[in-house]
Amino acid sequence: MKPLPFTLFMALFASCQLLYASSITVSGNVSGTWDVDTVKVVDDIDVEEDDSLFIMPGVRIEFRGSYSFYVRGVLKALGTSSKPIVFDVMDTTGFSVDTIPGGGWNGIQFYYNVAPPDSSLIEYCIFRHAKAVSPD
Repeated sequence: MKPLPFTLFMALFASCQLLYASSITVSGNVSGTWDVDTVKVVDDIDVEEDDSLFIMPGVRIEFRGSYSFYVRGVLKALGTSSKPIVFDVMDTTGFSVDTIPGGGWNGIQFYYNVAPPDSSLIEYCIFRHAKAVSPD
């Protein structure tokens, strides 16, 4: 058997990496299933009224600034004891200063206009550095 040329091997490796992304970047309306290592949030995100978002065990949701997570539809964040889901901010600089939004993300806000209040479920999740600053 003849060995695969290096370029063919690299092409196959790259295509496999696309199938198993280690991170995704999100903003705006979100739905579907997050089953990656890291979700990078680069602006406010929103699960719309008729949508659902499922977050799989072990996913890290990393906010890249003081962004909010709005849930108007259904959120199922179902971690496990050995693979919790972690919500955190990338840069905690300024977290201890309570007059600026920097250093934290703006938390999750649930709105129930259409979906029943018990339709979302959060289990085995860790929430770090959530911070809301009221405007003067």
